[in-house]
Amino acid sequence: MSALPRLRPTIEGGAYISAFIDLLGLSNRLLGLENAVLRKAERAAVVAEARASVGAIARLRSAFQEWYERFDAKATEREAPSHLTAEQRRLFDESKTHETFFQYFGDCVVISVPVEPAHMMRTWHGISAMFAGIAAASLTLLSQGQVCRGGVEIGVSCQPYDNEILGASIVKAYGLEKRARVPRILVGMDLQNFIRQSREQQSGGFSAEMEMRYALLVERLLIADVDGERMVHYLAPEHVAAVSAIGPSSLIDSAKSFIEKTLGEARASEKSTCVEKYEWLHSYMTRYAPRDG
Repeated sequence: MSALPRLRPTIEGGAYISAFIDLLGLSNRLLGLENAVLRKAERAAVVAEARASVGAIARLRSAFQEWYERFDAKATEREAPSHLTAEQRRLFDESKTHETFFQYFGDCVVISVPVEPAHMMRTWHGISAMFAGIAAASLTLLSQGQVCRGGVEIGVSCQPYDNEILGASIVKAYGLEKRARVPRILVGMDLQNFIRQSREQQSGGFSAEMEMRYALLVERLLIADVDGERMVHYLAPEHVAAVSAIGPSSLIDSAKSFIEKTLGEARASEKSTCVEKYEWLHSYMTRYAPRDG
């Protein structure tokens, strides 16, 4: 029996930005797996389905972690511009030492970035890598035949255990995931206001200028859906170009093929909830995917 994790000696609350991501469809597969066991289906079929379910979870977790690390590394490797003063160079290098927390439960991923008022460049480094990673992972999973839904929001939370965040940021992100209805990742109003305030600030100075640039980059990864909800826009042109530069170039073509195939199957089987999800995905792809894929 594994020991319970130890509480941290000091637990302090603060603002965190948290993303709650859920892999759609896996619950039904797991219930189907149980049904196969109860029906005493052939062992080979049960084992194959169990492996497929575990593989889906593994791909979900690795997609978000690996894409975050790719974008984080890309920003971390960037050299400070030569015209910076010694103090500006120190702030630039210090921004690369941020913390980001990943938590996993079944078919869910929670990613959290602490907001450090005294080190906002460092905070925004983490936020930008998180959003770019979320967008790229969403597209990657689609190309692999997996669909996710989620929410991202800011709120007061704390770190009671090592690498574990607990609080309102996650609760609010979870609420957005439920509200999303179709396979998209919604961005909460509090976080939208936080991004806008950072972009529009008038305080001046090097750190504030960098914060504004980061906020603008993140804002370009958001788009208003037809119902007015703002969501992560993984087909934003600049993001598609960035993903193609450091990852597979065939993601969009593979995602399109999966969506069209699954939408046809859903319509044939008259599964209304599936039809709604894949019609939304098809519409989003049709509107925003590059013509050359």
